[in-house]
Amino acid sequence: EYREENKEEIAIKKEEQRLKSKYGITSKEKNVLLQKQNNKCKICLVEFSNITPNIDHCHTTNKVRGLLCLNCNTGLGHFKDNTKLLTKAINYLQENK
Repeated sequence: EYREENKEEIAIKKEEQRLKSKYGITSKEKNVLLQKQNNKCKICLVEFSNITPNIDHCHTTNKVRGLLCLNCNTGLGHFKDNTKLLTKAINYLQENK
């Protein structure tokens, strides 16, 4: 009964715990990032109006770098945050227009 009556409060607490344990930030800190980034992806600048921002972080240090759209976050992940590979990919695209 309690769960049914307090679904929203429970969901908020659960999200707060997830943010803290996975990224070491609070929802307030996430909202500050959203404000600093004008509610847009830090790379492609797509607005987060209808999409959920992904918290981008360094997998080595766990430091939060910013908020990204799914495409940008996945793209970095596929390149394993390797700047040499990303540079090679940029060069490849520029050479093969």
